[in-house]
Amino acid sequence: MENKDDFISEKIRQIRILKNRSQEELGSFIGLSKQAVSRIEKGNRKVSYIELSKIAEYLEEPVEAFVEEDIKNKLIHMKDSVAAIPKFAFDFLTDYKKFLLKRYSKEEAKVISNEMINQINNIYEKLFLDEHEQE
Repeated sequence: MENKDDFISEKIRQIRILKNRSQEELGSFIGLSKQAVSRIEKGNRKVSYIELSKIAEYLEEPVEAFVEEDIKNKLIHMKDSVAAIPKFAFDFLTDYKKFLLKRYSKEEAKVISNEMINQINNIYEKLFLDEHEQE
């Protein structure tokens, strides 16, 4: 996708199709013609926030579902770090920590976290290090 408007347009189309809804039905719900919905989905017409809210309501999805990629692509730069991590990874780790601490003691959560780190390192080695050795 070239920009966030293209992403939103494509996401509307994908979710509408997954929900087995027609452009005509969607347009009728939000007060637009089938042609206007088609232009939105092709990226030829921008969708307003109010229209996006109505689309989300009709398709029974949170508004975030249509703009999620923009959020996921943001990078977080940690202090004294050369690399940045994607926001979705940071959010996952934050949620995972809360999940662990609700269910386990700090010591148990640390053991589980260390095992997760080992598994991530194994995946990293398979995906990245093996590739470089093959080149």
